[in-house]
Amino acid sequence: YALAETEDGLTELTDEECPRSSAVYRLSFDSDVPFTPQPPQDQDEPSYSVPDLPEIDGDEIYNAMTALKSDYPEGMKWTNDNSYAWNGGIFSKGYGCAGFAFILSDAAFGRLPARMIKDDELSSYDIRTGDILRMDNDSHSVIVLEKVKGGVIVAEGNYNRSVHWGRMIPDSELKKLTYILTRYPD
Repeated sequence: YALAETEDGLTELTDEECPRSSAVYRLSFDSDVPFTPQPPQDQDEPSYSVPDLPEIDGDEIYNAMTALKSDYPEGMKWTNDNSYAWNGGIFSKGYGCAGFAFILSDAAFGRLPARMIKDDELSSYDIRTGDILRMDNDSHSVIVLEKVKGGVIVAEGNYNRSVHWGRMIPDSELKKLTYILTRYPD
């Protein structure tokens, strides 16, 4: 949803009416989650309410991502010529490895917004299924399929110019991440 505050309250805008640079409230949730505008208040609080998000289940996230294996089989050619427009925010489009990670992320999380974990937060963040890891000196993105003892199992595109499912990345490499994109709410 994109909402603009008017004299009459909040008004829903179409994508054409709402360029990204506009000062509007942009909410991206699954359509199953109801949005309930609230009457304007005299306080400094926003005049809308965001409903509680449904609980995110790691098994459902895993299943949604791996359901795409038949569309993107092991060894399928995937290079920086491949791109994908992402629903998670932060970045509007990803090329190559990032584009592939964004496809799986959208399949798992729909329109939930992403947030970036970087710098000091990285050492204390607990990596989860569906998190996108930016690694190799900010040159490659992977998406976590599952966490295992000693590391994570990932899916990735543009790894040797193709799609790969199931590579393990050891904990020692996870200490060198540039950032993590997660769609799990705070």
